[in-house]
Amino acid sequence: MERYLTNSKWHLISTPVAGAVASQFEADYLQLHDETSNNWTDITSITYGLIPAKGYALWSTNAAPSTELFAGTTNTGNQSYNFTQSGQGFNLVGNPYPSTLNWEAVTKPAKLSGAIWRFDPTVGTNGDYKYYISGGGASNTTTRTFLQGRAFL
Repeated sequence: MERYLTNSKWHLISTPVAGAVASQFEADYLQLHDETSNNWTDITSITYGLIPAKGYALWSTNAAPSTELFAGTTNTGNQSYNFTQSGQGFNLVGNPYPSTLNWEAVTKPAKLSGAIWRFDPTVGTNGDYKYYISGGGASNTTTRTFLQGRAFL
């Protein structure tokens, strides 16, 4: 699987393969998001295992756009994510599949609002979030489908 990265920008990513580890991004900055505090924490261990369906923030340090390769067995079948709502309520979730993911086809917990925010690094100088709200119609700024390797809040 491949994931295109613009240089010197933040990206929200996820692994579409089993067994991926942080060393794949050793020269970049990789972070976790904590829903309870709404804080970002650097992943410093190169042996940290990337969890399918979990999202990560990645800052590409490459001088030019690059393509990241995910090697391994592709994720299939049901994948789950343990949503929490004890703080800010923003869970960083990733598309764990090597194909697009339709947000309307995802089984969501009753407490979940159904709204998602996708970070687009190409908006403005520093990027910005676009959103999709189930039933939001023309007011949505992004689509309900998410490409492989992408993550969303």
